Amino acid sequence: MNGLRRVFTIAGVAALASLVLAPAVGAQGAGLLFIPLAVFALAAFLTAAFTHNLH
Repeated sequence: MNGLRRVFTIAGVAALASLVLAPAVGAQGAGLLFIPLAVFALAAFLTAAFTHNLH
């Protein structure tokens, strides 16, 4: 459970950062919702894969 918490924490921070940066680079409308969700999913998968918590 501790590894899963670490994966979601890292992914959440990445999603929050993208939520702040997306408007700065010109994202509008649905992009403001899609970009953080995509970043969260990608960061969660990559973190789980590299820390071997993908199970």
